[in-house]
Amino acid sequence: MDITVDLMVVSPGADDGEIAVVRLLSLLPAHWTWLHRATPSRIGLRITVADARPGEIRERVRAALAEDPALSAWSLTGD
Repeated sequence: MDITVDLMVVSPGADDGEIAVVRLLSLLPAHWTWLHRATPSRIGLRITVADARPGEIRERVRAALAEDPALSAWSLTGD
C-alpha cells in the first residue's frame, strides 16, 4: 500500500521541517519505505507498507507525533 501523508505546522515554535522529519521517521516502523520532502512549515511523506491500510498508516504517524513533545507543533493535514 502506498499513501501520501502531509503534515503542517499548527503552532509557533516548531522545529524546521527537515529536523521534524528526522524525528518523525525515527519513531516510525523500520520496515516502512518512504520518500520525503520538507520545507520549514510542511512535510510530505510517501509511505509504502505492504501489509497496512491507509488508516493504519495515518494512525501510526499521528501516534508518533503525539509521542515526541518536539513534534507537538506539527499535525497531519486533513485531520
